[in-house]
Amino acid sequence: MDADFARRVADATSDGTGLAVATVVKVQGSSPGKVGFKMLVYRDLTVFGSVGGGEMERRAIAAAQKSATEGAFVAHFEMMGARDEASGTGMICGGSADVLIEPVQQRDKLYIFGGGHVGMALSRLAKTVGFHVIVYDNRDEWANKDKHPEADEIICAPYGEAKARVRTGPSVYLVVVTHGHINDEEVLRAFVDSEHAYLGVIGSKAKARKILTQLRDQGIAEQVLTNVHLPIGLDLGGDTAAEIAVCIVAQLMAIRAGKTSIRFSLNPLREEASQ
Repeated sequence: MDADFARRVADATSDGTGLAVATVVKVQGSSPGKVGFKMLVYRDLTVFGSVGGGEMERRAIAAAQKSATEGAFVAHFEMMGARDEASGTGMICGGSADVLIEPVQQRDKLYIFGGGHVGMALSRLAKTVGFHVIVYDNRDEWANKDKHPEADEIICAPYGEAKARVRTGPSVYLVVVTHGHINDEEVLRAFVDSEHAYLGVIGSKAKARKILTQLRDQGIAEQVLTNVHLPIGLDLGGDTAAEIAVCIVAQLMAIRAGKTSIRFSLNPLREEASQ
């Protein structure tokens, strides 16, 4: 079961469905679980594997829920036949067990809209710093493993379908570097009011002002628009695809690390608001 268990944990980490891994690390006396027994607890509280079944397993699931806010810890379960829920598990086998509860740490997902030269450099670099990388392009000659060997996933589909194909959330980063202004704006419109950790669009300051002003005039709240990183990336200099990718990834890393003191964007609406 070890290989299957490891694969399931990796999948649960990638897609955000995992909650915690419970591992029996110590037993004394008689116990339904043995040292090394493992159980993956999903966010919907279903499980894969076992730490011994019965009441001990129920308590391990409850402990998994606590780990989401408390982090990793060792839960101690007494199995002395006590009927008092506060003092024991109610099991009659006798003995005790220590179970290590480790929350599943979800990898941050980076969607790169645009598989061209900047997207290629970005997919390679972002992977090296720990992002789960998904490349999205509407051209099959750019949305493939030959162009993006480091990408975890590749989606080849019209940009008009992006909203339906992409699941956003607090650990999702969205980078828009397509091969045309119309495509950039279409993707931006789709996700500007979605839940995300980051939304950035490539382009000049003139392009930024035009697009953001248009969206504001069309009723999108200015507070939402000021959170868009447009122009994208930290202003580190350089204009090659690799250099642009470095600027973008540096910004992604700063956001991920909570470095709020860094001037993240040259967004013209944000600059107006600060004056």
